Amino acid sequence: QERCHLCKTEKVIKNFEKIIFKFNKSISINVDGEDEIEADNWNENLCLVAIRKVGVWFKSRTAGSAIDYDVTVADIDNFSQYIDECKKEYKAHRKCWRESSELVLRIDELNQAQSRYEHCIDSLALFHRDSSAKEMAEEKLCSNQQRLKYLNNLKSTLKDKDSIDSKVCSVCWSDLIKYSVLTCGHLLCIECMRNISKHSETLSRCPVCRSPFDHLKICFVDSNLVINKSSVMGKCVD
Repeated sequence: QERCHLCKTEKVIKNFEKIIFKFNKSISINVDGEDEIEADNWNENLCLVAIRKVGVWFKSRTAGSAIDYDVTVADIDNFSQYIDECKKEYKAHRKCWRESSELVLRIDELNQAQSRYEHCIDSLALFHRDSSAKEMAEEKLCSNQQRLKYLNNLKSTLKDKDSIDSKVCSVCWSDLIKYSVLTCGHLLCIECMRNISKHSETLSRCPVCRSPFDHLKICFVDSNLVINKSSVMGKCVD
């Protein structure tokens, strides 16, 4: 199985660690009755302990005997000093390695968090797109309903002469001769429509139902023309 460089380096460090140290895992029991493994203790390797004991024995034999063990004792002392220096160097390298590993883990967590965040952004974008489509559909439905109401009102206005004579402005309640039919279906006299148009040249709101309407979609009706047209059509039928 392929391993990354960090895993390979970690394995080398642990193998070297086993040579110069002996680890004792201390286990304690918490209040819930569960075992908890505490931090490892760095103790001297049993092999190194044996070598030091042999060195002490050699030194005692040298002091009480004519046999020359100076070379062997010197080798043991040098080896012990070498191991001590390796331990000091290892501890510094181990500290540096742990900080590097922590940094790599934090960077990896940051990349994962960024990926999750981007995924959430995509989901939110999809949600907002659906919401926007829903809002557009509702707005279009409302506009079509207003247009249907407007057309029905306009149809009844053009069809019935009595209804034409009885039309009044929705604002000032004056009789309507020349008036405008808004997209929401309400009727306004020319004077009221002129006053509303002073505030905006493109979009306004109906003073009755507050529905927005476009000035370009307003229909203007002249009752005199409608009456004359109805009379002419009646004569043609006769």
